[in-house]
Amino acid sequence: MFPLFETLAVEKGNIQNIEYHQARYEQSLRQFYGKSAVKIFNLLS
Repeated sequence: MFPLFETLAVEKGNIQNIEYHQARYEQSLRQFYGKSAVKIFNLLS
């Protein structure tokens, strides 16, 4: 089980505020796992 849960708002097929989600993802990964983040949303650009 993962200690973190994130939801994404999707409107008309577009993820809203993706840059904020990416920042939270990166910060959480560093804080909880001590790892650098992978840019998971580069493919969606």
